[in-house]
Amino acid sequence: MAERDLILYLMCADGIGPLTGMKILKRMTRFSQLRKALGTGGLRDLCSDRQLHALQAEKTGERQKRVLQRLKSGELTFHSYFDQNYPDILRQISDPPLGLFVRGTLKEEDEWALAVVGTRKRDVYGRESAETFCRDCAALGITVVSGLARGIDTDAHRSVLKAGGRTLAVMGTPVDLIYPAENRDLAQDIIRQGALISEVPPRISSRAVNFVMRNRIIAGLSRAVLVVQAGEKSGALTTAYNAAEQNRDVFAVPGQIDHVRHRGCHSLIKQGAKLVETIEDILIELPMLQQKGVQQLTLGRNSLDTMELDESEMIVMEQLQDSARHVDDIQHSCGLAMSKILSSLLNLELKGFVKQYPGQLYKRTV
Repeated sequence: MAERDLILYLMCADGIGPLTGMKILKRMTRFSQLRKALGTGGLRDLCSDRQLHALQAEKTGERQKRVLQRLKSGELTFHSYFDQNYPDILRQISDPPLGLFVRGTLKEEDEWALAVVGTRKRDVYGRESAETFCRDCAALGITVVSGLARGIDTDAHRSVLKAGGRTLAVMGTPVDLIYPAENRDLAQDIIRQGALISEVPPRISSRAVNFVMRNRIIAGLSRAVLVVQAGEKSGALTTAYNAAEQNRDVFAVPGQIDHVRHRGCHSLIKQGAKLVETIEDILIELPMLQQKGVQQLTLGRNSLDTMELDESEMIVMEQLQDSARHVDDIQHSCGLAMSKILSSLLNLELKGFVKQYPGQLYKRTV
């Protein structure tokens, strides 16, 4: 097993990626061996001149010392590729991280996870789709992995947390540098119900390439990737392509055919991604989940606890659908007085069975 100091030193060196780092670790396990090799030119067959210079640079050693100090604070943990608590599923990819910096906790149940990703510029349809899928994942005990970015990623994390589930946020920045800044409170909630994860060492400036590299980890930590909404150049597509290369299933939510925000998903579907409309479509494709789990979820969706609803609320619920409906249409269908309908809708909304949208539109959530 390689020494932690050696692994951290490699991760702190500019230009030493996971593939080169792993080649070095296959040759040596101790930090002293690396120092000797650098002095005798023993790594020239593995590293370029630029990489060798980075390994010899004084700043690499300074970075390593800062990381070790940060780990001693206890605010984050480090799991190397060789540690028992490193996720087994991540070891299966071709270029696994040499180690992961974590704030929060990784659990055995996280080995069963679904990645949910999408565009930063999502619309109401995208947000609602992400919320629905993630809420159902939480109900089934499926950990949701995403990237803490604006838009769909944020919707995914928040929906899981609200439903009491677990979520992992894979970051392109160090785990002690939250980006975007408006997600700082969300990050704290994730730490309590999951973990922030990054291969970027703490107190090291992040680069644009780190956000691209983190996509392979999002896919690698997951049994499958669901792209909720994505344009033609969305970064979410990179995660999907990583998943395909890692032999993971890729799912995509369809959308309006002439809308730019859906072209990425439609492109994935044309390339073989599975079109999904509900969580059941995903679960049926994944052999790791027993069929009874699908049946239980379907039963939970189609049945309401009548003890929680009075007669008027039950009548109104029967008129609501999965798509939003105007209050005038509801009254026309059920014949109740408008005051009674509005009162019932308010109660149903407070109980979590109904969601209201601008323009007096209502949609059932169960």
